[in-house]
Amino acid sequence: ITALLVLIRITASFQVSLQLSLAIIILGSITIGNFSALRQNNIKRMLGYSTIAHGGFMLVGLLANNDIGLQATLFYAASYLFITLAAFLLIDLLALKTESYQLESLKGLGQENIALGLAAVVIMIGLTGLPPTVGFSAKLLIFSALWESYQQTQHVYLLLLLVFGLLNTAIALFYYIKIPFYMIFKESSIGTKNYSIGNLRKSLLFFYVIIIVYLFIKPDILMDFIMRLL
Repeated sequence: ITALLVLIRITASFQVSLQLSLAIIILGSITIGNFSALRQNNIKRMLGYSTIAHGGFMLVGLLANNDIGLQATLFYAASYLFITLAAFLLIDLLALKTESYQLESLKGLGQENIALGLAAVVIMIGLTGLPPTVGFSAKLLIFSALWESYQQTQHVYLLLLLVFGLLNTAIALFYYIKIPFYMIFKESSIGTKNYSIGNLRKSLLFFYVIIIVYLFIKPDILMDFIMRLL
């Protein structure tokens, strides 16, 4: 996020347009991130590659080159800070049970611990950018800023990037949804056994989940905070 803020200042100081260069970087980031994540069976590596794609989406706000774009970029960064922290905490908690980060190791864990299964659903649809999570609000702001920029400039590559971003959001759903799918719908091959993750860790995870949903309902709280920073 700090690097993103520095980049905002740098791009603002240039007298020439960097939109086309940014568009190429964004296309590369989203493509490499999503398609690399899509073929992973290691869930930590999957989430790692997906952050490359999210980095590309954050740059979309800079590409839009308008006030809404700047606000959308910061809103996206702040939103995905919470969602990404929740995602990595979730898989680390699951690894306490499985001693593995392989997708196959998640089978049946949501049946054994329903709360973790539901948390996985919320977090993963948040990373995808679907309601009712703040991830949806962030993606909506990003795409709205890009659409407004296209209407003002009529640059075709902005429209192509908008369509490409929407398609990649659908692609991301395929690998994000694997995690709750394996947890809830796949039967464990080692039998069911209840397990505890500790009250402190559990409380932190569900604090993140509540924030992810609450900021979807009240996105103005986060946006007002961002506006004060600007």
